[in-house]
Amino acid sequence: MARPRMYKSVDLMKERIDEYFSLKWPEVEDAPPPTIGGLLIHLGFTSYESLMHYEDYEEFSGIVKDAKNKCGTILNEGALLRKFDARIASLNLASNHGLKEKKEITGEDGKPLVPDRITVVFED
Repeated sequence: MARPRMYKSVDLMKERIDEYFSLKWPEVEDAPPPTIGGLLIHLGFTSYESLMHYEDYEEFSGIVKDAKNKCGTILNEGALLRKFDARIASLNLASNHGLKEKKEITGEDGKPLVPDRITVVFED
């Protein structure tokens, strides 16, 4: 049997999410940025999965996704403004928001670094 939902009202969850963001940067200058971990604690959840489970409920899906996106956007923008350490922001965005740094290494004019064929010529 499934555990009863902690939030039965979308309005109550939205109110608590808005309250959380009002306590964080940029609303409060010296406060830390909002994070998904901080949000789930503020909402009273004990695990990331508990909060993400609400995405499965149609009526809650939009506000949970919006809150996750807002956390990621604020973190990214704060790092761009040098309000936070960019390495920490990058790690958080990769871990919690599915964003990953992509590195492509190529040779001159986009050619592969390793040639597909090597020709050896012997001279007399």
